[in-house]
This record gives sequence, C-alpha cells and structure tokens, in this order.
Amino acid sequence: MPDRSRLAPLDPVTAVSIAVAVAPVGYLLGWLFVVHLVPLATAVWLSTVLVIVVSLLGVAARGPRDDERP
Repeated sequence: MPDRSRLAPLDPVTAVSIAVAVAPVGYLLGWLFVVHLVPLATAVWLSTVLVIVVSLLGVAARGPRDDERP
C-alpha cells in the first residue's frame, strides 16, 4: 500500500477559486433536480457541496500541470 496519497495538494487560492466557480452549478442542479426529493434549502445546500467536493477532488487527482511543477 502506498505511503502517499495520489492527490496533489491545492493552494488555498486555487481551492477557493474552484469552489466559487462551481457553486452556481451546484445551486442550479439542486434547484432544478434535487428539490423533488428534499426541501429546497437542503437540496441547494447538498448539491452545491457535492459539486464543490467532486470538482476539488478532480483537480487534486489531476495533479499539477507541467508549468506548475517546481
């Protein structure tokens, strides 16, 4: 089993930028689709958090680009 995670660390500015960029998508998904399953506030909150987490994991799994490596 590897000692290190395969996820690359993200700097705080990148993490916040990603969260701000994808939050409207999560809000829209919650408002359009998830609201049929749970109340509106819960649907919007859950879908927004889910979209942010998935996008952060996706960027961290991708790792740094060639121009970002030291």
